[in-house]
Amino acid sequence: MLSGWSISGTTILQSGNPFTVFTDASFQPIFGPGGKITGLQPGSGDFNADGFNNDYPDAGTYAMGSSRQAYLNGVFSSGQFTQPALGAEGNERANRFRNPNFAEVDAALLKDTRIYERLDLQLRFEVYNVLNRVNLQGVDANLPDGNFGRVTSQYNPRNLQVGAKIVF
Repeated sequence: MLSGWSISGTTILQSGNPFTVFTDASFQPIFGPGGKITGLQPGSGDFNADGFNNDYPDAGTYAMGSSRQAYLNGVFSSGQFTQPALGAEGNERANRFRNPNFAEVDAALLKDTRIYERLDLQLRFEVYNVLNRVNLQGVDANLPDGNFGRVTSQYNPRNLQVGAKIVF
């Protein structure tokens, strides 16, 4: 009963993945006299009017909140992103913001038991996210979304797995 036990563990520590703020809003021009386009309506996307709705806005600053509360309530300040001029690309540079970090400790307890001369039984008890840390998923980076700048989901909480293996 006391022999054949082993224990193992794994720790995963990752910094947050980079992301870029974008807008998938459609092109919404303002028409002047004679039907000429004179500007963009508030909330308009496709700033350069190329027909692709994944444009970068102008970024006033690259500062963002990094606490758990900031990720839940919004990491960006009001007015941090603005529309570029009609026909222009936004000045935001790619991958300048970071998603939340990830930390997880996993452990396993194993018991090897000899049943017959060439027949062994292994029982496994595995626990994932032993500390039950809440690991938040990615920030909503789409500017027109209602949850823009916020995290609205998380990775799996603590999870237990039990298994058996027969070796012959």
